[in-house]
Order: sequence, then C-alpha cells, then structure tokens
Amino acid sequence: MKENDKIQFVEKRAFQRFLLDKDVYSFTHAGKILGLIKDISTGGMTVQYVVLNERQPIDTLFDLVDIFMIGGHFVVRDTPCRIIYDRRCPREDHSFGLVETRRMGIQFGRLSADRQAAIKTLIETCALRVAPENTGPELA
Repeated sequence: MKENDKIQFVEKRAFQRFLLDKDVYSFTHAGKILGLIKDISTGGMTVQYVVLNERQPIDTLFDLVDIFMIGGHFVVRDTPCRIIYDRRCPREDHSFGLVETRRMGIQFGRLSADRQAAIKTLIETCALRVAPENTGPELA
C-alpha cells in the first residue's frame, strides 16, 4: 500500500488534550472497567485497559466514571460521561501478548463547577505535554 492510499482521521475534539506524566486511572461504574488514562482534556479522555474477564457490552449512552491516582492523592468521583468508542489496541501499542488490550474514548457530560475545577487541577499538575493533534489510527 502506498502512503497516499491511507486515510487519516481528522481531529474533531473541541478541547485541547494533554498527556500525563503520572499514572492516573479511571473506573467506569456500569462497565466496571479499570483503565489507565492516556490523555485528558476538560471535555473527555482516552483510557487504555486490559480485558480480564469475558467482555461485557458497554453502555455508550451514559455512565459514571471515577478518576483517581493510587494513594488517594487525587479523586474525582461520579463524573457523568458517555463512551464515544471502544476498540482493540494494535499489538504494538502494548506489551501484553496474550491478553486483549482496548482503548476507549470517553466524553464528559455536564460537569459541576467542582468537577470542572478538579479536572483542570489534574491537567495543571500532571500534564506532561499537549497530545499530538492527529493521533487517530490510519485506515487502509
């Protein structure tokens, strides 16, 4: 396949995304998925997780998510959200050869002023750098 034959995803996010320099986790209530936050913005985040049991269907319409750091240094509970996508990661994105690793995009719902402030604080204290503008997968 030639380079010209590849289709690139165009960045559609309204909020600037940030990579984090610390391990920050999320837990979705309905899906019961614990994952590592790969990037975050004030509008949502990308989460990578390992499928440990039989994968259950994910409710994409509404969920609640907790955002936290191990040790309780930072916690935002019951953040309203919806799952935008949930897809398998390419093998080169992880070192777990025998288990399925997935990545999901989460869009935050209407946030209280306290939740907005907490997420902004997380970004201000843990942001490593701005995430690249066009990091979507390529399609052949």
